[in-house]
Amino acid sequence: MEKMKTQNYDEYMAEGKTLFGEDIKKWKFICPSCGLSQSAEDFKAHDIDGETIDHQIGFSCIGRSVPDLGCNWTLGGLFSIHTLEVVKDGHTHMRFEFDKTDNNGVA
Repeated sequence: MEKMKTQNYDEYMAEGKTLFGEDIKKWKFICPSCGLSQSAEDFKAHDIDGETIDHQIGFSCIGRSVPDLGCNWTLGGLFSIHTLEVVKDGHTHMRFEFDKTDNNGVA
């Protein structure tokens, strides 16, 4: 099992911008359960509303909203398999890792 990585919020945001650019909707995350790469654009492509995207992206697999994708994982469950935590304003937030591969995400 991988060691837990902790970043402060500014480091996390800087890494996202370095990897994917300024447009947060294009940032890609990997579900720690199924390995599926997903971005806010992928959620939109499946007609998922913006409020749901804001609450799920980087925290819950897109499969929670698109059951055909076969994964229902969320970091808010009983088990912890994530490897990234982000500290903002003294609070620790569980997050999916960024997708650092050339994976195009959910079809």
